[in-house]
Amino acid sequence: MCGKLRGKKALITGASKGIGRAIAEELSSYGVKVALLARSKDKLDDVVEKITRPGNEALALKSDLRDKASILSAIIEYKKQFGSLDFLINNAGFGVRRLWQDIPLDMELEMMAVNYLAPVILIRHFLPDMLHRDTGHIVNINSFAGIYSAPYQGAYAASKSALVSYATSLAYELEKTNVHISSVFLGPTDTEFIRSAHDEDWVDNHKKSKLNTTKNVAKVVISTLVNPKESVVVESPLILWAARLTNLNPRLARKLIEKKHAPPKNFSE
Repeated sequence: MCGKLRGKKALITGASKGIGRAIAEELSSYGVKVALLARSKDKLDDVVEKITRPGNEALALKSDLRDKASILSAIIEYKKQFGSLDFLINNAGFGVRRLWQDIPLDMELEMMAVNYLAPVILIRHFLPDMLHRDTGHIVNINSFAGIYSAPYQGAYAASKSALVSYATSLAYELEKTNVHISSVFLGPTDTEFIRSAHDEDWVDNHKKSKLNTTKNVAKVVISTLVNPKESVVVESPLILWAARLTNLNPRLARKLIEKKHAPPKNFSE
């Protein structure tokens, strides 16, 4: 595994904390040069300081994924410092759990920008060179919400579903090349994202024993880079249960999922 990754170059979005940071640390441990992209330069610098070692570089790229110009600026800086790219890890994302009318339109647009449009911009800028070199791998960190939506997360699910559809289409087009694209589907994972997107009751309802860990997700990403697959589901009792039941009895699955997702505290009628 080490031999296949060592010396490669990766760009990871949302890398200042949580899953993105765990992926950066894991890749760096295998000798991958990593560029970390996020809005918080201070947090990025902390990660870079931790993982930088002799012969193993790391680069902090401050960028706001809601803003196209900011993304393009980060791309220019990446190419200036690292040149070509082997692994693009689209990890950054955000969402909220609210009734549809309680989500401001601007927030819906931001979700679409960060969760879907930003990955597309990055893919469009790095994929041509990957195809020219006939090597590379794009990994989109996605959510089960991108496959099967649940109550109170329509905007988030829509943005994730858009990325799933885009990646699936690209997979067909890349089939006869040595460039790969993978969608990694996660259930609830123990991150700051979960706590900011959901109220305390929801988090308490999904006990820590049922949550994925960032370390486990990072290991799955490493495995996916070494042995490419188009779709990867990070084992989660919630995902496995919902997926199986949806196939067996969609109507019952819908009722139970509605029950599992109680109205948020800011629910309005």
